Amino acid sequence: MRTDIGVTLSLNFKKAYNGLALSTSLLHLDPKQDRWNFTISSTPHSTPFQGTGAVVVSLQGVNKDYFYLSSGLLTFSLKDKDSTPPRLLTASVGHRSANWAEVGLQVDEPCLALLHLSLQHTRMLTVPQVQRTLDHSASYLQPTT
Repeated sequence: MRTDIGVTLSLNFKKAYNGLALSTSLLHLDPKQDRWNFTISSTPHSTPFQGTGAVVVSLQGVNKDYFYLSSGLLTFSLKDKDSTPPRLLTASVGHRSANWAEVGLQVDEPCLALLHLSLQHTRMLTVPQVQRTLDHSASYLQPTT
């Protein structure tokens, strides 16, 4: 069964922003997914960026003419480094089985939430171990040349 719909989103900064990087320049649209993500991050050893900017989004691929992009420009605004962590407002566990659970979280600002679910007496991962896993997983999102 073919899952490639022949469409890719191309992402590029509208202009060069000193100290900023996109996590990827291409998002391959797969019909099995209902969301696609990219991040704008500070590059190491750079002066933190403060201000507004834009990411140009365009359709590419053999089937690009069959799709409509409502806007070709995503704007962003970055301010001082946020030193206050997000607050967990509510947490709930919905349906669950032996190997999965529905967990709902409400926080007061956008963030990445990780949940470690394992058998009793399983050693918990440390924050550096989780970060390495995230960094390794993110490398799969990078386009290959």
